[in-house]
Amino acid sequence: MFHLPEIPNVGYATNRAKETTDAIMFFMRGVERDRVKLLDIVIHGVERFVKIGRAELRGAEIDEDVLRSVWRYFALQAMRTDYQQDVMRRPHDLFHFNNVLKRAMPDIERQAQALEEDAIRKKWSPYASA
Repeated sequence: MFHLPEIPNVGYATNRAKETTDAIMFFMRGVERDRVKLLDIVIHGVERFVKIGRAELRGAEIDEDVLRSVWRYFALQAMRTDYQQDVMRRPHDLFHFNNVLKRAMPDIERQAQALEEDAIRKKWSPYASA
């Protein structure tokens, strides 16, 4: 089995700080590699993500603002590149981000639906590979 390398130590004040950062990074890696999960997280919104994120990363001292930033990162990944480019024109403007996200959400929902339909088709097709 392939294991990811240790996340480099960049001078954390405590082991607890390093463990918290590692927990966030491993969680993010897992979500980034599962497009269905990524889209589901974005579609269900930031409030639900904060609640679930705290449960997933239990034991790690994570500020709500950090979880909100992680969700925005996931939302950016879920967007098409034209929306991503629009967000990156003003990367620190949350009002602009939210406006772009509103425009992108129908496309994100279509992506999720297409992936779900594809999964169902593969599940029931006698020709689908296992």
